[in-house]
Amino acid sequence: MRLATLTQLLVLTLAIILGGPLDVAVAQSLPAAKVAVVDYQRVLKDSDAGRDIHRQIDAYRKTLQEKIKREEDKLREAEDELKRQRGTLKPDDFDKRRRQFEEKVIALQRQAQDWMRTLEQSYQESMSRLHEPLLPLVREMTQQRGYNIVVDNSKVLVVANERDLTDEVIQQLNKKVPKIQVPKPKTQ
Repeated sequence: MRLATLTQLLVLTLAIILGGPLDVAVAQSLPAAKVAVVDYQRVLKDSDAGRDIHRQIDAYRKTLQEKIKREEDKLREAEDELKRQRGTLKPDDFDKRRRQFEEKVIALQRQAQDWMRTLEQSYQESMSRLHEPLLPLVREMTQQRGYNIVVDNSKVLVVANERDLTDEVIQQLNKKVPKIQVPKPKTQ
């Protein structure tokens, strides 16, 4: 069925492009476009699982930020101690300790970047798990209603409310996938 529809659309497109006469039988056999709209970003953001993913990511982010702050506080104390010792240390000893301190600062910066990268990976993995059931769910809903085209709301300027399936997609997704466990980001 899908191949026949694509073939018909191809014949119609070629006839229009080539400017030739359009076979009336072919034109009549093409199905009328029945378009539905889904706000894909709103589904991901407002579904129960989407909200839960964001809640978990925010909690992990807060934990990581607290961990980074503790490490920064330790570095500030080390820096203050280094400043106090400046007058009592030999210049070579001070330079050595200053370089060691700078290495610790760089190491923490790298560690923080790694932690944030693993947090992003956890988020992406969780969102992928939310995406998986979405397409089959939308396909099933549109087939039941007789729609043959579904367009993301971001690509549409105006749409009649009865063609917007977003709220129902969210409701069905909430039933199918109420929660998704976000993998804990690696922090070691």
